[in-house]
Amino acid sequence: MKLVRNFFLTAVIFFVAILTGCVNYDPPPSVIHSNDYTGVKVNDQRTLPAADKVLTLSHAQGIALENNPDYKTYQLNKISAFALYYAALAAYSPTLSADWGATQYQGASSGNVNTTTTGGQFSASYQAFSGFTTTFNALNARATAKQSEWSIKNFRRQLVRDVWTSYNQVLYSRAIFRIQQANERFNIINTRNTALKYNAGASSLSELLNFKVRKNQAQSKRIAAQRDYKIARYALAAIMGLTTADLPVEIKFPEITVPQADEFELGVEFYLDIAIAQRPDLKAQKEALKGARYNLYSAWGAFSPTLDLDLNYGYSNANQPGGMNSHLDMSQNGVYNYGFEFNWDLWKGGSRIFNVRSQQALYDVQRQNLLKKWITIVKEVRTYYVKLIANVARRKVLDQARMMAKQRRDLVQEEFNAGNVDIATLNQAQNQLVEARQQYVQATIDVSNSRARLYAAVGIDQ
Repeated sequence: MKLVRNFFLTAVIFFVAILTGCVNYDPPPSVIHSNDYTGVKVNDQRTLPAADKVLTLSHAQGIALENNPDYKTYQLNKISAFALYYAALAAYSPTLSADWGATQYQGASSGNVNTTTTGGQFSASYQAFSGFTTTFNALNARATAKQSEWSIKNFRRQLVRDVWTSYNQVLYSRAIFRIQQANERFNIINTRNTALKYNAGASSLSELLNFKVRKNQAQSKRIAAQRDYKIARYALAAIMGLTTADLPVEIKFPEITVPQADEFELGVEFYLDIAIAQRPDLKAQKEALKGARYNLYSAWGAFSPTLDLDLNYGYSNANQPGGMNSHLDMSQNGVYNYGFEFNWDLWKGGSRIFNVRSQQALYDVQRQNLLKKWITIVKEVRTYYVKLIANVARRKVLDQARMMAKQRRDLVQEEFNAGNVDIATLNQAQNQLVEARQQYVQATIDVSNSRARLYAAVGIDQ
């Protein structure tokens, strides 16, 4: 009965394998086979359509999950792992083979008479017992397949986080560019006004040169910020899997949004419970531990005897000229036999016990790896939770500092125009405003990045 059940299971697996034998997935763009870049047609590139004017974060994450080559590689590795698992299940099936052949004899020994012999054989063999090594090997293959499945989810978790932070880097670079643009305009206006005063004899040359120097410095910082903005767009396009590693110039980004503070009022223990319950890399490590345990059991199974069943059926037929042949009936020319073979290796030089010790050590290694993963997850959740709470508080403080710096700079500008303060005070006020704006933008991005990293550490699916 067990033989019939295993044979039926194998037949089902074989049928499924025939239907899904080929890996079905979208191949990479043909551009990867090109020998140059400029000769590639635009339609052959994987890029964003210009019609998509505004690229949101969720849209960018969706494109990355669709096109990122590393994510595709994890998916293909999963297909391979499950195929190996199904191959391991095939060990439960009997082995069937058939052969047929024909031989012609001619020579002095046969009286120079041609003799043609034909024959065929059908064989079946089945390992009825192997110390459960077949079972443990299949269980190990299943654990490896499950591990690959969790590895996909883990990489997805990391990819969503990386797209989020890369997207934030674009927003940050754009904000810094705007701040330096405003700083440059401020110094251009003051340079123009001071030049008019200087020509009228109401201002010194040093004041005019001061604003010209500061204008050039602001222009240099604006150019650097524009460079960083382009580089950030390249990095985002690359992680999204676009072959141009660039976004069309028509693509714009929304303004930076500030999340509500009450979103993060839950204690760290809440996030720790979620992380331990659903972090995919922790689940993958648990599957690796299962696989190591099954390998250990399989090593112990090598001490067991094995039992093999065999079945053979064949026939032979010799034909001679003149219609004479040796084929009379199946009972005379047919070959039919069956039997079993019991084998037990009593001593193999101690190799099996050393293999058990090796597998035991590897199993203990996986237990230590699981412990390390647990500690790492707890540390990450605690770290990013504290960073998020601190960054939310910092953003509030720096928002107030930004508004006060703007108010002070405007007041000092009016007093400078009236001749009540010197140029050093105005320079200081403008520097404080630029720094306060940059710190506020950085704090806002830090809040978003901390939330992305906390969600990733917890394992929240985006």
